[in-house]
Amino acid sequence: MNTRKEEEEEKFLEHQRTVFDEMAGFFGSDDATPPHVVPILRYLCDRILDQTIKSSCSNAEKGFFFCKLMDVACGTGALWPYYLEAANKRRNVSLEIVGIDLSPKMVERARERIENILEDDPSLKHSIRVECGDFVNMARQHAESCHAIVANACFANFLDTDADTEDAVMNAMTSSLKGDGMLFITHPLGASFVRELYERDAFTVPHELPSEDAFRELVDARTLKFVDFVEAKHDGEEEDTTIHSYFASAVKKTQR
Repeated sequence: MNTRKEEEEEKFLEHQRTVFDEMAGFFGSDDATPPHVVPILRYLCDRILDQTIKSSCSNAEKGFFFCKLMDVACGTGALWPYYLEAANKRRNVSLEIVGIDLSPKMVERARERIENILEDDPSLKHSIRVECGDFVNMARQHAESCHAIVANACFANFLDTDADTEDAVMNAMTSSLKGDGMLFITHPLGASFVRELYERDAFTVPHELPSEDAFRELVDARTLKFVDFVEAKHDGEEEDTTIHSYFASAVKKTQR
């Protein structure tokens, strides 16, 4: 018999699945990534890859770096072209991108994009695949296998994000990382945008993005070490407007 907590979790997941199934058409269109957002996505992907390579410098120093990157709640794969672009700017970097999303229609759209994204990549050294399901429950299938794990524009949508919650998404993300692997929470439109979503619909977006102090608390409660917290300023869509992107990172401690 299901506990009340399990029933609440299933109700929440079904709501999320329905909402993002309905939004898959939009997120799969060019409208989801307007021109002023593209430089922000490039900035985030470049920073993610840079920190991941530096954390695994022993491999990079040998002249080749293979990186398994987990894209949590990947949607239709908005970041994938920019990950490949960032990888190709660096010498001998090969990416295996694994996306996971709860929404079957998002996953369907993402799979339709993969062939085109890889066809546009001249290096022929990267791979992308996507899996459908709840990341928290699927994380054990990727235990200690990822060099980087990224929750982009999704962290506030998870039900459990607290430092002391047993099945929190942070635990699932941490367990998926290799030693010295990097954990990232990012959002191209920043904390203020997520706050507006939370205030508008707290069932779909049950949290705000963590402040730097809150992120440090999440990190300190696990086998992680704080690395970075930046809310960078970017040009907005309208003249004289700005967007502050959100970027937080931590590294998984290596057992010595």
